[in-house]
Amino acid sequence: MNCPRCGRPLVQRRVSVCMCDTSPAIKIEGVPALVCENCGERVYKADAMERIEDIRDSMGAPDRVESMLVYRFELPIPPVGQPLINLATAGTSVLRYTALTS
Repeated sequence: MNCPRCGRPLVQRRVSVCMCDTSPAIKIEGVPALVCENCGERVYKADAMERIEDIRDSMGAPDRVESMLVYRFELPIPPVGQPLINLATAGTSVLRYTALTS
């Protein structure tokens, strides 16, 4: 899949997602994403986005506390070809997103 912003190829990476609009602010580490090495655009698969929302909504015990709550994303990277979510171009809130199709 190519980047929806610049058209360059996307590569699979594990990234951190920070949600500073929550109270308290939280960071989720190890989230699978397709990342553009040219412009930094990130695209998330639908099940990854659902897990991010579950963590945000539950606000259970974090893995550790830094200056914010930090969670580890523990789902396996889903296979290529599933519907995707694009957070980087979704607007002001990190959890408002647009579903993409591959």
